[in-house]
Amino acid sequence: MPANRPNTRELVEAVREFIENKVQPEIHKKIALHTRIAVNALKIVERELEYGPNLNSQEHDRLKKILNQDGTLEELNALLCQALQKGEMDYRNRDLLEHLRLTAIGKLSVDNPNYSAYKRAVAKSPGEAE
Repeated sequence: MPANRPNTRELVEAVREFIENKVQPEIHKKIALHTRIAVNALKIVERELEYGPNLNSQEHDRLKKILNQDGTLEELNALLCQALQKGEMDYRNRDLLEHLRLTAIGKLSVDNPNYSAYKRAVAKSPGEAE
């Protein structure tokens, strides 16, 4: 996508701020819940745009190391699933456990950074999911 302004992140942020600050305070209670859901969905999209590429790159690098081969993120995740299903890899693999932990922390940083388990995990491993 071209680097024109406003970019995707700025557009999503502008829409979310408009709904959150201008529309939501004025709406009837009947649709207030749906408006909050829409605002939260836009916040997730904003975080995905900001953190997603880096998180995907980190996940890809970990999977290449664990599986000792290259491929797309989707291909490597499929290979990991196959290895787990066949019993070729299990919970005793320290690299796998660390990968799953970091992947879960990364996903929570996008989905719900206010979740208490995410906050505890980040406090124990500062900077890993940022």
